[in-house]
Amino acid sequence: MSINLKKEASAVPITIFLMIGAYLISYLLKIYLARHLGSEFYGEYVLAFQVLTFVSFIALLGTNAAGTRFLAKFLHQHKDSDTLSFVTWNIKFIRRAFISCWAIGIIAFVIMLILHHSGVRHIDKYHLVIYMFWVAPLSASIALLCSYLMANNNFILSTFLQGTALNSIFFIYFIIAFKLWPNDISNSKIVGVLCAGTITIAFFCLNFVITKIESLKNLDLKDVLLGKIKQNPQWLHASMKLVVSQMAYFLLTICVFFILQFILKSHSKVAYFSAGLTIASFLYIIGMAICIPIKPLISSLSDSNAGRKKLQRKINNANLMLVFILVPLTLLTLLFSTQLLNHFGPGFAAARTTCIILVIGSFLHCFSLIGQMLLAYAGYSKELMWIKLTGLITTIITGIIGTLWLGMVGMAYAYLLYVLVVQVPVTISCYRKIKLKTLTLI
Repeated sequence: MSINLKKEASAVPITIFLMIGAYLISYLLKIYLARHLGSEFYGEYVLAFQVLTFVSFIALLGTNAAGTRFLAKFLHQHKDSDTLSFVTWNIKFIRRAFISCWAIGIIAFVIMLILHHSGVRHIDKYHLVIYMFWVAPLSASIALLCSYLMANNNFILSTFLQGTALNSIFFIYFIIAFKLWPNDISNSKIVGVLCAGTITIAFFCLNFVITKIESLKNLDLKDVLLGKIKQNPQWLHASMKLVVSQMAYFLLTICVFFILQFILKSHSKVAYFSAGLTIASFLYIIGMAICIPIKPLISSLSDSNAGRKKLQRKINNANLMLVFILVPLTLLTLLFSTQLLNHFGPGFAAARTTCIILVIGSFLHCFSLIGQMLLAYAGYSKELMWIKLTGLITTIITGIIGTLWLGMVGMAYAYLLYVLVVQVPVTISCYRKIKLKTLTLI
């Protein structure tokens, strides 16, 4: 028991260290790209990357979150047959979405190739967004495999692979690309870098999953890839609810950038807003690192009074860490916001006010993370789904109005409103449904 407690106690600082490392590498990568691509091309890259994140998430159809919920319980109870059944069902269920993404990518590429050779439009003149359907299934595979590691309580390894390792590989491959083609970085070459990076990390993820989860060595690869799907209503319904609740945040993020582009008609403004959001997301990363060790424990501890008491103690400890770590970091980020924005290049300091609002919103958002995890993995994903949808609709409406009125600053206020609209009902629902207080310190 003492060994498990020591492992659990050491997991939080290690996870925080890894997530900070991943953030810093990502931060440096974005600065590197912003300076080498210029604000206009970098703004186009930001839009494309948001689409990649969203399509990757949709391709999984919520099964990565369901995996953390169901697979964690099966692995904890050493139910090898159930573990094998779930993973088999999971892969069969999402393979159609993966095939559809690649089909769209192939069709789009063929059309662009025909138009290119017909002299209608050069192939590099199309928006980078179109190419993301090639990369999305690869990116989704990493998220899925890391969710299996998370369910197996290997959240340190999971965090490293989809954070530090992935960002490091992207950074290295982009440096190589700019060295090979210093004055000729095109959309196709950027996509090549993204594909190469995701394939590399996906290979390592697959190797670790097979190594860490012994029962998966008995998977029938032919049946998984070609066999018929045996529907499981429980897993299917849970995945659908989770995908809707999670989709709200991803859809919000992508809508924010496309609203800015549509109304302000400037890739540069999108790039400026993205820089502010990148700086603000440092707080979110720290908050997630503190809260994430609780995630695999929710499904097994929330069913009993003794389990809930243990879970409440963990929530209180996490909230104490959030306060002591995030408050000084938030103040420092606000104080040096201009200097941080200037790292991205000339003109980015125009987003200072936007950055300040986003930092405050990110700070507050961290205190709703535990509540959202509780609802998602304790069987109340439907409640979380409606809360997130309400926040999404509210933010899109206020975001459009705010951008028309105040530009980037108006969109930042809309994000702050989203945080508040989600946080209050999540806190109340956790207390009413699960009898857990998500904002207590002692």
